[in-house]
Amino acid sequence: MAGPTRLGLTAAAALLLGLGIYVLDRDWSTTLFLAPFADAQWQRLGLFGEAGQVLPSFLHAYAIAVLLVLTLRPWPRSRGWLCAGWFAIAAALEFLQANAVTTLVFAQSGTPIDHALFKPLALYALQGHFDIADLCATALGCMTAYVATTTLEKHR
Repeated sequence: MAGPTRLGLTAAAALLLGLGIYVLDRDWSTTLFLAPFADAQWQRLGLFGEAGQVLPSFLHAYAIAVLLVLTLRPWPRSRGWLCAGWFAIAAALEFLQANAVTTLVFAQSGTPIDHALFKPLALYALQGHFDIADLCATALGCMTAYVATTTLEKHR
């Protein structure tokens, strides 16, 4: 199996594992994409313990950064920018969950929360909570993606 294929499979596995943690360990009523199914949630298993709180941030950052790099693989010099760019986007979304930032963006700016374009973002910001551990896990995931894709390029 070729290196890019293997790396793509690790990204897919990371996405699936992150999804599994949400489904098995998290409270669905506080998870934006699972909230509509909260009434059907079974007993949370707690398989991942405390790690289950930050592991999805690491896994999803790794997976998305790897997939971005693999998608734009003809331009290998963009690898660092892609990984850093994804971190910047993920960090902005994490900071958006901080109460002060949420208030500034949605209450003080007059942004219409019910507008179709902003409603999912507002729900994400208002239902989530800022966690420095998630921010660190996201940074580590993006750095791991950079190292993994750099290693792949060197062994080609």
